[in-house]
Amino acid sequence: MTESLKPFHFLIHDDDKASFFFMSDAFYNDPIMDILEAQTGTNRDYFNGYAWQKVVAKFIEENFSESAHLIEFDPEADMFSAYSTDVELLKAVAIGFREEIKKHEHIHI
Repeated sequence: MTESLKPFHFLIHDDDKASFFFMSDAFYNDPIMDILEAQTGTNRDYFNGYAWQKVVAKFIEENFSESAHLIEFDPEADMFSAYSTDVELLKAVAIGFREEIKKHEHIHI
């Protein structure tokens, strides 16, 4: 699973929680940033973990709305991070969001 998620990271903790995280500049040179800059009005140089939270939260609302309340966010300036006690849900979110990024379409915030 890890290879298919790059540059995302997925970690299962000892306390049965899981984290899904990546660096804020992970897609800096990727065409997806052109789309996100246009949609958010935020220059890629300032696209931080909090900006990614908005994008991922919107993806979750659109695709996992009934379970969205089970995911919490803990972004920082240089990193996006989400965690949950529902490991399978968070895994599905990470995989689904990575697929959306790869397609470079249907990213709406």
